[in-house]
This record gives sequence, C-alpha cells and structure tokens, in this order.
Amino acid sequence: MLDILIKNANIITMNDALPVIFWGCIGIENGKISFVSDKNSPEMQIAAERIIDADGNIVMPGLINTHAHTAMCIMRGYADDYALNDWLFKKIFPVEGRLTREAVLAGVRLGIAEMLASGTTSFSDMYFFEPDSAAVAAEIGIRASLCNSVLALGDDYDFEQDRAVIETRALIRDWHLAANGRIRADVGIHAEYTSRPEHWRKVSELAEKHNLVTQIHLSETKRETDECIARYGKTPTEVLNENGVFNTRTLAAHGVYLTKQDMDILAQRGVSVAHNPVSNLKLASGIANVTAMLKSGVNVSLGTDGC
Repeated sequence: MLDILIKNANIITMNDALPVIFWGCIGIENGKISFVSDKNSPEMQIAAERIIDADGNIVMPGLINTHAHTAMCIMRGYADDYALNDWLFKKIFPVEGRLTREAVLAGVRLGIAEMLASGTTSFSDMYFFEPDSAAVAAEIGIRASLCNSVLALGDDYDFEQDRAVIETRALIRDWHLAANGRIRADVGIHAEYTSRPEHWRKVSELAEKHNLVTQIHLSETKRETDECIARYGKTPTEVLNENGVFNTRTLAAHGVYLTKQDMDILAQRGVSVAHNPVSNLKLASGIANVTAMLKSGVNVSLGTDGC
C-alpha cells in the first residue's frame, strides 16, 4: 500500500521528452516518489493510506531558494533606500547584534512559512543560530542547507573562537544529513571584503574535510569589485580561486560585476551563482548579466537574499 496517491493532477515533469502529464497520478511510498503515471495507468487504482484528488491542479517539483538570510524577513522595510555598504555596516549589522535567539527563530519560522506558501521546498541559508534553525526546519519538514559565514573584521580575530566556526562545527556534528538527509551543514565565507585569504583557506579546509558546500557573497557591488582589485590586483573571483575557495562545491551569491574571465573561472570550477534580482534592485547594486553567465556555462539559480 502506498503512503500517498495524488491523482487527477496536471504534472510538470521537468522532462523535455514529456513535459506535462495531464490528469496523471503520483505514488509516494516511504517518503519517496515511487511512480508517475498517466490517467490510463492501472496504478491509478492502487490503494493508499491517503488519496489526494488534485482536481486538475498543477503538481510540480518544489522551487529551490538558493540564497537566503531567512530570519531577516523580520527586518523587512527597515533601512530602505541605502546602498549595500551603508545598509550593511550602518544599519543591518548593528540591529543584528541585538537580535536574540527567540527573535531569529521567529524570523526563521515566518520565512519558512512564506517559502512553503510560494511552493519553495528547499533553501540555502546564511545566518546565525543555525543549529537552532536546523531544528526548526527539521520539525516543519522543509529541506535546508545552512551555514554561519565567517566575518573577520578585526586584527584580533580568532578563527577557532569565532561564533560562526563554533556553530558550523555544531551543525556538522549534530545536523549534517539529519532528518533523512533533508538538513545539510554548509560552510560560509561572508565575502572577500569581510575576511582575508588565511581565513578563506581555513574555511576551505573544513569544507574539504567534511565534503561540504561553501556559500559566499561574490561581486555584489562595483565598489566591492573595485576595492578588491585595488587590494590584490585581481577580481574577487580570481583571488578566491587562487586561494582554494572553489576547490569544493561552491554557491556564490550575486555575481553582478563578473568579468568574462570570472565567468569562465566559475564555469570551469563548477561554481553555481545564486541570482538575487529583488535584492540587487532594492540596494541599487546593479543587474547581473545572467545571459552571459549562461553562455559561459555557469549554472545560475535564484535566491531571495534578505528580502
């Protein structure tokens, strides 16, 4: 007996050979899809503990939000009309420094509710209190890839004492591949401009040791890119690549100011870019050249960022 049988559904298959199955059925057993069939299939009559009559509605794979700071939904509408640098350092960081665990988890629950309401069933998140967020995601049933990214802003920065690193180790220990694989621990580097090469290499070592994805903000603004070139004589993509950040699977948010050479590096290293159009427009950061990225062979996905 099936756990669930969905019948009379217009199924978007994501298979170019058969893109839509009209009035079809989907069988689910032990938490996994066991078959997808058309309306004339005898499988339509298989017994199930729960039968859902889709009544001609669309059934499709869940959407994936590949870049989020989910709890930031509680700050929606705060500090609008600022460029990224002022918004981040003068407005957001000071507020985040006062957020309690309870406030963050309230934001996580609200953000997940919004995602599920839009058909989003998986998200990649970069924030803090992530082990607690993992517990919330596991309870609700959504798929989540979580990281607390390294920010090393002072000369007295201690990698091992960094809250982000401590949380990351806790995520790996307690939550990586938990909830039947729905919860994943990632590692995070906030950005090139908020840390240094020695920190990137340590994060990359952690990623390689545990076979984790690295999340990072990359070339979000012209200022970021220009200042990096002034510091290193190279673009953020070039300097991060030279320091081994892309040695493991990497998810880079934004990519608004990528050169053609940057795009070629990302394509060659298998780096995926999370395109965040609403965020980029909110902060007037610019518009990513998605067409050029795709032509260069870069895998491009969509994210909501902190919006």
